[in-house]
Amino acid sequence: MSLEGRRGEVKAVSFKMPLHTYTVVQAEATARGVDVSSVLNWIIAEFFPRLVRLHEQRQSALAIACTQGLADAVEDRLRRIQVEEGYEPASQELHRLLERLSQGGIAGPEKKAA
Repeated sequence: MSLEGRRGEVKAVSFKMPLHTYTVVQAEATARGVDVSSVLNWIIAEFFPRLVRLHEQRQSALAIACTQGLADAVEDRLRRIQVEEGYEPASQELHRLLERLSQGGIAGPEKKAA
């Protein structure tokens, strides 16, 4: 489910806030003739698109970091095989990894024939 959730669903929340902040929010609520939760919901609604955008940016950055980490791990593995066993085994390992990647099996556990 997306961050926005389903329309109409509600979740009761309880939290503490600094007294000064509460006083300002409560004064605004009184001036508008609504309760504090209405003002808080309004504040959240105004900020929500930015919050969703920040979350998406974070998820994208994490995906890039994971991809870079995978690329670095593959490079290190191939370099280690090349040093320990030579170019041909490193080339074979690269081919095997590319096959797994093309089949979508890179994220799953490796299955070895018994």
